[in-house]
Amino acid sequence: MRLSQARDSGHHRDEIRRLKVAAFSHLDYPGARQAIQVVWWRGDLSTGKLAIERVYLITSLSVFDATCTELATWIRGH
Repeated sequence: MRLSQARDSGHHRDEIRRLKVAAFSHLDYPGARQAIQVVWWRGDLSTGKLAIERVYLITSLSVFDATCTELATWIRGH
């Protein structure tokens, strides 16, 4: 399992993103090579409210085709 974490601040928010990636040789999904969990923690600096969002993804890219950092960048840009 590989991890990537990033922290950003802006627009009156503080945000932490954590990405966990696990590679599989077989998964009960055709062509799947990696499973990804993305967790966002967003804190509103003006109200103090915290929101947490969890997303699960599957990709056909192998660990040789896409690193954890590359996946995090692609997901962030999507």
